[in-house]
Amino acid sequence: CGPFLALHHPSGKCLFNAPESASRLLFRKLEGGTAIFVSSMQWSRIGGLRGLICKLDSYRKYSKSPSASSLSTIIGPENLPPLIREFKRFSHLSQTTFSTSIKIKSYKNYIYKTDNINITAIGIQPNEIISSDNWGEDVSLSFNESERDLSIQYIIKCPSTDREIITDRLKLLNYPTDQLICNKLMEGHSVTLEDGRIINPNNVQESTLIIDCPTIKHLE
Repeated sequence: CGPFLALHHPSGKCLFNAPESASRLLFRKLEGGTAIFVSSMQWSRIGGLRGLICKLDSYRKYSKSPSASSLSTIIGPENLPPLIREFKRFSHLSQTTFSTSIKIKSYKNYIYKTDNINITAIGIQPNEIISSDNWGEDVSLSFNESERDLSIQYIIKCPSTDREIITDRLKLLNYPTDQLICNKLMEGHSVTLEDGRIINPNNVQESTLIIDCPTIKHLE
């Protein structure tokens, strides 16, 4: 069982990594629009990806619920598309359903945006190739040797609706903290000060970092 995290937000759901345990435990809880973020091509991170896609697709087709699960996007290493193609081919041979409308996006230069959340990614790799002994029993499904040891970190930013948090951040940035400015920022509007400086809502966003550091060598 590998690490995973399910994040619920007003615009949908985000799942970080899809090990086999996620496929078994979570698919009926991922109602509404769902995006999956993959941190690496290791089996412990994507072992349940095919099963999860098939289950979500079947549930969407046969459920009478208007909020039935829908998987829209998978974000991760550039090696994901050929792997997904193999998943589709295998699913066709085994006569299981597999959605053809899923968008596969490389983590490079891609920002996942909704009304409530922005997610960007940073890839880290060790300076030298990691031997299989360092990964333990984990297996890489990468079709490209250059991405075999890649691990992707995701940065989540969401607008703050807490006046105290916004005020504290404005103070740190040496901006005025009056009520009108706070209200506009909470509503998602930029504010232009009398001296010409512009405060954008992302200046006071709350940020969370999803870290997946599989070996010590990734920190060197």
